Amino acid sequence: MKKILYTFFALFVALAMISCSDNGVDIIDIGNGDDNGNGDDEGAIYSVTFNVEGGGQFTFSVDMEDATIEGDDLPENFEGDVYTFDPENDKVVITGSLLDWAQPGTDGSVTLTKSGASGGTIEAGSAQFKFFIVPPGVTNDDGVNASWEYGEWEGDPNRSVDIESGGDFHAIWGDQPEVEPSAAPEALYMIGQAVGGWDWEENGIEMIPMQDKDTFWRIVWLEAGDADGGFKFAPENNWDTGEDFGFDGNDPIDEIYKGGTSNVPAPEVSGYYMVVVNWTENDTEDIRDNFEIAVTEPLVYLIGETVGSWDTAFEDALFTVDNENEVISITRELAAEELRMYAWFDKGWFTDWWQSEFMIFDGEIEYRGDGDDQDRVNIDAEGEYTIELNFRTGAGSVVAN
Repeated sequence: MKKILYTFFALFVALAMISCSDNGVDIIDIGNGDDNGNGDDEGAIYSVTFNVEGGGQFTFSVDMEDATIEGDDLPENFEGDVYTFDPENDKVVITGSLLDWAQPGTDGSVTLTKSGASGGTIEAGSAQFKFFIVPPGVTNDDGVNASWEYGEWEGDPNRSVDIESGGDFHAIWGDQPEVEPSAAPEALYMIGQAVGGWDWEENGIEMIPMQDKDTFWRIVWLEAGDADGGFKFAPENNWDTGEDFGFDGNDPIDEIYKGGTSNVPAPEVSGYYMVVVNWTENDTEDIRDNFEIAVTEPLVYLIGETVGSWDTAFEDALFTVDNENEVISITRELAAEELRMYAWFDKGWFTDWWQSEFMIFDGEIEYRGDGDDQDRVNIDAEGEYTIELNFRTGAGSVVAN
C-alpha cells in the first residue's frame, strides 16, 4: 500500500493541480484519495505548503498509514506498549527551525491535513524539523492542546532539508534518516596572544560544542595586537596532534575566514568577540581545509515567557556589550517565568537558539553545549531585573532592581 501511495504522491506532485488558499499560499493537490481515486477521506498522506521568501513554494508531506509510536519513543507516563495514530481525532503537526521549534500544537507550529494545508511563509535555506502527533486529550502546562511527547522518535537525529522555491519533502512516519558519522573533531580549543599567551596549560580555552552540529563557539575577550599576536585552534589542549590551524592568509568575507596555517589576526580594539568555528566537510586530508572561522560582535538574547516571545533574535531581548566594564548585560522588565538565554550568530551556521543556550547557576555561567537540557532557573516575581555576564571570569548574576 505504501508503495502505491508514494507512487501516487510523486505522480500528482509532478502534475500538480494548483488552487489558492485564503492567505495566498497555493495548495498542491497531491492525489490523496484511496486506491480507486475516490476522494480525500481515505488518504494517508498529510501535507502543508509554505510560501518561500523571495518567491515560490515548498511542500512537506508525510505518509501516516499504520503510523505508530513504540518502545522508548512513547511518552514517559503512557500506559501501553504502542500508540497508534487515530486519523479521526489526532493532529499531524510539523515544527522545527523553520518555525523556531514552536511546541507541536501551539500557534507557532503548523498542522498538516489530508487535503493540503497552507503554512504561511518561511525562509529558504537549510532547516531541521520533525513531524509530531498531537492527540486530542493531551495538553501542555498552559492547558493548550499541545505536546512534545508524541514525536516520530525520541532525541536525535532531526530530519533535515534544504528549503528552496519549487521544492518538496516527503517522508513515511517514523522512517528515521541515517546519519553519516562526522569526521569533525569532538572537541576544539583556542590559544594565542590575543587570549593571554601561547601556553596551553595557562591560556588554552575550550570552545563550546553546538547541539547537533559540527560547530563550536565561545564569547571571548580578545586583546588587540600586532601581526605576531592573534590566535589558533587545535582539537586537543596541546600541540601534540599537529592539527592546529588558523586562517589561510586571505581577508575575511563578511567576518568569516577560511581555515589555514596562519594565526588568526588579533582585533584592532580589545573587547568581547563572538568566535565561531564551523566544520565544512571538504573531504581533504588536511584538517585546515575543513574549517571556517568567524570573529564578530557578540549577540546575547533572552527568550521565552520572561520576555513574552519565543522569536529568535528578538530585538527587545538583546543584551548590551559593555567592554569598558567587561560585562554583557540587560536591564528590563521580566515576567515570573523560566529564564532562558543564549548566544547567537547571525551570519549562518546557527539554526536553533537552544543549541547555544547557557544558564547561570550559583553565580557561574554554565553552557548547555551538546549535553541534555539544563535545569531551570525561575524569575521569582514580575519586575525589573539586571542580568550581567562576565565571559572573562565566567561570573553571572540576576538582580532585582
